[in-house]
Amino acid sequence: VYPDTAIHLMLRSSSWAYCYWQLSQLESDRIADAGGSLFLAVRIVRYGAEEYYDIPVSLSDNEWNIGIPYGDGSASVSLISEVDGERKILASSGTIALIESYWLEHRCEMKESDSLYRLYLSLITTREGQLVENPVVQDIVESFREEDADL
Repeated sequence: VYPDTAIHLMLRSSSWAYCYWQLSQLESDRIADAGGSLFLAVRIVRYGAEEYYDIPVSLSDNEWNIGIPYGDGSASVSLISEVDGERKILASSGTIALIESYWLEHRCEMKESDSLYRLYLSLITTREGQLVENPVVQDIVESFREEDADL
């Protein structure tokens, strides 16, 4: 049981952020009693343009991994309740800076080392062995394909 509502956002990698929050018991009870919903409102700012999207979460959730674009820009997230069609900002995170992917600039290192490539892929693979959708890996694989096509 938390006395205050707060949300935090941390950079996990060039294409993932980790968000965690605490919801006060008073807010949680208010939303549950009214049959309301809870979601994360993600804000991405890149190259002067803003992008927003919502991620529905449950009252029992308290953490989430959020896909973010790599490159120059920033990201933030707000914890939002919606009751009877009315949205209320419960808490907002600080802003984090987006970063470039090291491996996009150093693809050759990875291509020349199978163990390095497997290590990087293991960091973005689910417990079941499925590759997590990741724009950095997609761009790296696409560049490998283009290089191989040129041979």
